[in-house]
Order: sequence, then structure tokens, then C-alpha cells
Amino acid sequence: MIRRKPYVIFIPIILILVIVGFFTTEETFDINIHDTYYVISHSYFYFLLAILSFLNFMIYFFFEKFKIELFKSLTFVLISFFLFSMIGFFFPYNLIFSDDKFPLFDNGEKINFYLLLSAFLLIISQFLLILNIFATTIKCISLLLVKKQNE
Repeated sequence: MIRRKPYVIFIPIILILVIVGFFTTEETFDINIHDTYYVISHSYFYFLLAILSFLNFMIYFFFEKFKIELFKSLTFVLISFFLFSMIGFFFPYNLIFSDDKFPLFDNGEKINFYLLLSAFLLIISQFLLILNIFATTIKCISLLLVKKQNE
């Protein structure tokens, strides 16, 4: 019987992010916070997401190699949140929100809201990963203590 490994979904995400990062060199994210604009290149952002995806993949891969089983429900929720955040970052918002005839610099409120929501889902997924690691560590320690006590 073939055992499913949900962390394998990170491999195509990494490849897509790296490929998109190479082709979006001149595009930028403009983030307005109060009275300051932060300008971040799309390629840097996509490479950062690729590195984060790779780290998630490696954590799950090493736990699998050492035969330590993480909680499946937390893993499922983490990967779901991660995928929804990636969809939110890549979604073509220009198809939904039409541009005004006279665009202003602060005109992307709805797009910024959905990008912020995607970033929030990404942060939650990383906290769930940390929670999953701690919960699994506590479970393994308690199993070792029970095994030692029974001997």
C-alpha cells in the first residue's frame, strides 16, 4: 500500500515560485503603511516564499525520515492554509477589481486587503507548523516516559 505524503505538495510550489520569480524582475509590490510606502520586488518576494516552502518541505521530510509522525489534522490544516495563501498571492485581482479611469496611488485597498489576508494565512500556517512540532515532541517524550516506566 502506498502511503500518502502530504508535504510533497511543496515541491511544485517551490518550482512555480522560483520560475515566476525569475520572470517578474521589474514588477513591485507597493505597500502603504500610514504615510510610508514600502516597495518590494516581486522576484524577492517569490524567492522568499520559495525558501519558506523549502524549509517546510525539509522539516516534514526529516520527520518522515526519522519515522516521527506529526499530527495529521494539524498537517492538513497547515498545508491547506499554505495553499490558500499561495493562491491569494498569485490570484489575478485585476480581473475582478476594475481600474478607475483616474487611478490614485491609494486605489488598491481591496487588493491590499486580500494580500494581507493571504499573508495572515501564511503566518498562521507557520505557527501551526511550530505547534505541530511541539505537540509531536511532547507526545514522543510522554511515550518514552511511559515505555521507561513500564520496564
